[in-house]
Amino acid sequence: MSNIIKIVPIIVILLLEVAFAQFSPGKLAKVHSFLEGTNNCTQCHEVGGKSLSSGCVECHLPIKIRIDQQKGLHKDKQEDCGTCHPDHNGLKFKLVYWKNGAENFDHKDIGFDLTDSHQKVECRKCHIQKNMIEESILKWIDKYPEELIVDRTWLGAANTCNGCHEDIHRGEVSQDCASCHTTSKWEESKTSYNHDLAKFQLTGEHQKVSCEKCHTIDKKQKPAVMKLTGLNYQTCGSCHTDIHKSAYGNTCEKCHTTQAGWTKNLIPFDHNDTKYPLKGRHLKQNCTACHTEKLLGSLPSYNKCSDCHVDKHQKQFNERLDQGACESCHTVDGFIPTSYTFADHNQSEFKIDGNHFAIPCVLCHQTQEKGQLKGFAQFKWDVLQCNSCHTDIHREQFVRRENPKLCETCHTTSSFNIVNFNHESTAYPLDGEHINVNCEKCHLSVKDRNGNFTRYYPIAHKCEDCHSFNEKNK
Repeated sequence: MSNIIKIVPIIVILLLEVAFAQFSPGKLAKVHSFLEGTNNCTQCHEVGGKSLSSGCVECHLPIKIRIDQQKGLHKDKQEDCGTCHPDHNGLKFKLVYWKNGAENFDHKDIGFDLTDSHQKVECRKCHIQKNMIEESILKWIDKYPEELIVDRTWLGAANTCNGCHEDIHRGEVSQDCASCHTTSKWEESKTSYNHDLAKFQLTGEHQKVSCEKCHTIDKKQKPAVMKLTGLNYQTCGSCHTDIHKSAYGNTCEKCHTTQAGWTKNLIPFDHNDTKYPLKGRHLKQNCTACHTEKLLGSLPSYNKCSDCHVDKHQKQFNERLDQGACESCHTVDGFIPTSYTFADHNQSEFKIDGNHFAIPCVLCHQTQEKGQLKGFAQFKWDVLQCNSCHTDIHREQFVRRENPKLCETCHTTSSFNIVNFNHESTAYPLDGEHINVNCEKCHLSVKDRNGNFTRYYPIAHKCEDCHSFNEKNK
C-alpha cells in the first residue's frame, strides 16, 4: 500500500504534464518566458485557435513603426509573424527562423546590399548596440535592459559608413565615404577617386603621379593617413623646380602643359615663318619630336624625309632619292593611303591591266619573312614575269622554251582560261577532225604527289597512241 501511495503523485504529475502539452507545444523563448502559463495564451493567440493575434505589433512597437512606414524587411509583413518568429521552441531559441540560415540572408531585402568585403563580415560585427541609432530601437533597448541586445533584435543598425567605421580623416573631408572608397578595399580609393571633384583637377602627366607625392602621410596621427586638405597648389613652383630660374616668371602654363611633359613648348609660334612650314600631320607633332634636347638649340635637318623618318622600304628606292622618291608616293597627310596611282604604275616596268586592277597592292608587295627584306614589303624584283607571283600549275612543262612571256601565249591578265592558243606553233599541228576535238581528250589530267595537273608535255603523237585498230577499220 505504501508503494502505491508513493506512485500516485508521480502519475498525477505525468498526467498534468500530458494535459498541459495539449495546450502548450513547448517552452517559450527566454525573452517571452514571463508569458508562460495557460492564462497568458490569449495575449499572443486568438481565442480558440493557434494563430497569432495582432498583439505582436502592439507589444513590439518598433516593428509596427516599420510596417506603417513601409521600411526595411517588415515593409510588407502585415500579419502571420509566427512564420519567421515561431515560439515554444525552448528557452534558448532566439525567436527568429532563418529559412536558409542567418549567414545566407539576402541583405537586399532590407535595402542595404552587402558587397565585396561586407559579405565576409559576421552579422553581429555590425548588428550590435554600439552601432544602433534608430530611436525606436534605442527606446526598446532601454525598456528591457536586463536582456542582451544580441538576444533580442537585428534592427536599428546604421546604414552609413561612419555608423560602423571610425573616421580616420578626423573630419578633414566630408562624410560621403563612398565618393572615395569602395567596399572592396579602402586603399583602392587612391586609384578610383575622381580628382575632378577636388579643387585641383588632375590632367595629363599629373594623372600618373602617385598620390603620396602630393598628399604626404602624417605619421604623427594614429593611424597614419594622407594629408588631403591645406595643400599648396596655387603655382607650379609649389611642387616643381623652375629650371628657368624665374626668368619667365611663375606662369609656367604660358609655355607648358601637363599633357606631354614639361619639355613640350607651347609658346604661340607660327612655323610658316620658318624655312620649313608645317603641313598635314607635321602640325600635330610635338615640338620636341624634332627639336630634341640633343640639338642643344640647333635646328634639325629637314632637307629629306629620311632625315627624320625611317626608310620602311629598306633602300629599294635609293636610286630615286635625289628625285624626291618619298613624295612620289606619300604626302605629309599620312603615309597611308599612298598617292601612287595606276597611271604612275604604268610608267614603271610593270603595267597594270585586266584583273590586276582588282588586286590590292599588298597582295603583290608583301612583307618578306626572310632574306635582305625580312620585315619589309617588296617593291623591286630582279625578274618580272608571271611566275614571280603566280604558282606554275603546269609543273614547269613549258619552262624549257625559255620564253619570259610564255604564259601570255595561252593566257591574258583578264582570265587564266585559254582564250587564244595556236596549235600550229607546237610539234603537233591540228588538222581535219582533230581541230574539233576538245583539248581534254588528248591533254589528260594526271596526278603526282602534289595533286592533279594537266599533261601537256611530253605527250603521245602517234595515231595508235589514241586510236584503236577497230576504230580505224570502221
